[in-house]
Amino acid sequence: MKKNLFVLILVVSILILNLAFAKSTQDLNKTALPAIPIEELDTLPIEKTYTYEEMLELQKKNDIDAKSIEHFKGIHEENVKQIGHEYNLNSLVSSSHTVRYQKFSFNSKDVLRPGGLFVYRFTPQLWVGLLYNDNFPEPEKIVSLSDPYIYNTLRGGGINGGHFKYDLITGNEINIWVVGKVFDQTATKISSDISIGTGQTGKASLSVEKQTSYVADISHYDTYYSAALDR
Repeated sequence: MKKNLFVLILVVSILILNLAFAKSTQDLNKTALPAIPIEELDTLPIEKTYTYEEMLELQKKNDIDAKSIEHFKGIHEENVKQIGHEYNLNSLVSSSHTVRYQKFSFNSKDVLRPGGLFVYRFTPQLWVGLLYNDNFPEPEKIVSLSDPYIYNTLRGGGINGGHFKYDLITGNEINIWVVGKVFDQTATKISSDISIGTGQTGKASLSVEKQTSYVADISHYDTYYSAALDR
């Protein structure tokens, strides 16, 4: 009886410590912009997105380096150019179309931590460029994907020797694929912030800050499709 009670107390203590650890990790991420679940994309009102100018301000406030800011400017300019060509517009300023941006999270993948009691929950995230039209309250279609990121609810697990691949199949379909090896007590580093348009593929390499103990392989595929954007 005493032995069982000791085991119960030990398990409860570990649970409390793990929850506190998770909370401290969330506190560290309060400065980061929250991601919206990808399921909400096709009904996302324009008020919950960022304009080009707002994105520039956010990047400056978060001390994003000049090279990344210039990269984003190039993304936006390419979006505007392609949309102008598609809709035969001289300028988006005088038209009913506008490009907005928001960060979305895809379905998570759980990997058991050593000991089997808790999991690392890896959540792929992407910034998505959306085309809005004054005639519709929701986005008309997806125009770009950029800045891949993998959020882990428990700090300390990283993905090494793999990649985060993302495809913008059409204006209403996205495929992602995360593969690699999970290591304990480290963090994931992403090598690229490649932006892509419709029909293109982006691929970012994944590595860890330090080589630690191997946990498990990860292979996570997810897709987003919305018939509501097919107009």
